[in-house]
Amino acid sequence: TKHPHTENGRIYKITYQGTPRVPAFDITKMSSPQLVDLQLHKNDWWVRRARLTLQQRGPDPATHAALLKLLNDNPDLPRRLRALWALHVTSGAPKELLLNLLNDPSEYLRAWAIQLLTEDRHLPADVLTRFAQRAAIDPSPMVRLYLASALTRIPAAQRWGVLQNLVAHGEDITDQNLPL
Repeated sequence: TKHPHTENGRIYKITYQGTPRVPAFDITKMSSPQLVDLQLHKNDWWVRRARLTLQQRGPDPATHAALLKLLNDNPDLPRRLRALWALHVTSGAPKELLLNLLNDPSEYLRAWAIQLLTEDRHLPADVLTRFAQRAAIDPSPMVRLYLASALTRIPAAQRWGVLQNLVAHGEDITDQNLPL
């Protein structure tokens, strides 16, 4: 069926005849546990909408517990990242959780922990110490790149420990991003 615009003749919608209409769906009417379950959906649109709705609802201990279980127990890395992001936007990712993620086997979770820890420009000394340790020992160039990027959000006087350990990685000299 064609529905032309009556003033200019443009067609805005083409459908097959007999195609059933999909009813309008309001994700905000779903419960918080259902929204947490949507973090596992294969379509990222549903994941983002559910995360936004959880963010708008604010902190909720039950939601945090479910997301934390997903973060800790799910073997799929994208779903673990989705849980971390949902925890963060709902104020459910405390500093201690993010510091623990600096030791996660996944370089992506370690990198995102760095990213989320540096959203607050006033980092405590223990976080900077952990960053310096991570800069010295982390085998992942991506994690070192996130550390280098994080330094721009840290006061200049506090950067030296991390910088000193980052420049000690001679293997990064051939990397197309890190030397810059």
